[in-house]
Amino acid sequence: MYLISMKEQKPTQSGFTLIEMLVVIAIIVLLASLLFPAINSAIKRAQQTKCMSNLRNFGIAWNTNYLSVKSGRYNYETDAIFPWLSDMVPDFANPESLVCPGDSSHGTYGSKPEESADYNDQYAFEETDDLTGNNHALRNQDIEACSYMYEFNAAECSWYNGSTEEADLNKDGIVSWAEAKLKQLSGDTFSPDGYDPSKFPLVRCFHHYDDKKVRVDDLDDNKIISSIRVLNVAMDGHIFLSGTQWEFPLAL
Repeated sequence: MYLISMKEQKPTQSGFTLIEMLVVIAIIVLLASLLFPAINSAIKRAQQTKCMSNLRNFGIAWNTNYLSVKSGRYNYETDAIFPWLSDMVPDFANPESLVCPGDSSHGTYGSKPEESADYNDQYAFEETDDLTGNNHALRNQDIEACSYMYEFNAAECSWYNGSTEEADLNKDGIVSWAEAKLKQLSGDTFSPDGYDPSKFPLVRCFHHYDDKKVRVDDLDDNKIISSIRVLNVAMDGHIFLSGTQWEFPLAL
């Protein structure tokens, strides 16, 4: 019988060669590069959907409280309005609903995303933040995070330049954001005849700034400009999309 010597035997090949491993890695990288944008887009859509749900609940809570209080005895119209979003907790909202899932700070930055290079400081009204704004004696002190800008808050309004006597509904000598907004609702330079409550923001979210931009009609300069996306719930509970300045309509 013919015997093969040990020198003539060839070792059996096992495992991957370096080239094969590089090919596999290259395929995985390629697939990841193709799938990541789709996954990222799906995550952003889910975050936006959850945020819209939060906003819609704010609208329901605000109107429920407003109508129930206003239908009874009250001294001023502002008595029927939540001073801050945090005051919706616990009767009308839970603490988790005050945080937008798209907010990377989890509500600690307030309503203005600090990491957004596109955010225009012109609109960064610090007094509107539930956590850091003024007149906080009226807020829920147990709430430590809030992502949303509440337009009808109790803070003193920095931009109101009309008649204090006309806007100061509770006669305390200052015009709050809530009072300024009720005054603005009846008309301003952008809409002299007043605003439709379905397009007048109650609560706004600026934390979707890195999603697809929107184009708006700049009524100041009469031109089309690009703006970050802002989700809003209107006074009547209607959800709508706008740019940073909600008075500028979306360009078709």
